[in-house]
Amino acid sequence: MNESNEMTAVEAQAQVVTTPPVAVVGKPRISSKQIILAVDDVSMHLIRVREILGEKFDVRIAKSGEAALRILQKTLPDLMLIDIEMPMMDGFQLAEKVRSFDGTKDIKIAFLTSNSQSEFVVKGMELGISDYVLKPFNAEKLRTRVYAMLDLPIPITE
Repeated sequence: MNESNEMTAVEAQAQVVTTPPVAVVGKPRISSKQIILAVDDVSMHLIRVREILGEKFDVRIAKSGEAALRILQKTLPDLMLIDIEMPMMDGFQLAEKVRSFDGTKDIKIAFLTSNSQSEFVVKGMELGISDYVLKPFNAEKLRTRVYAMLDLPIPITE
């Protein structure tokens, strides 16, 4: 499946989710890699995250907050990377929903955004966001921050 087909499939999932995403709690994990759910309405940002992290992590993608909640009904990621500025449901609203359900409240969340306004950073920290990564990001910086958030030893690059 190519990236453009995958993006279309993700876009098709964008429906409003009203049930809490707790269906997967207690189910065994199929993937041996840690799961990262990247949420951004810009396809190129999702592709870039997958290019940077896909070798070491199982990167799932969603093009909206609603699509992310649908994915959470089937899969509990170890980390969510969420864009703040998205239509319909922004990153703050998505983070609030994730934090409001018992089955997902402990998922680590980082914001990936181009907005560096201090009130955005403060609001994110109040929601329990683990990190705040500014776009554009370089591969090494994103990889290092993801490893740190997941309490993994940071690989040394030469």
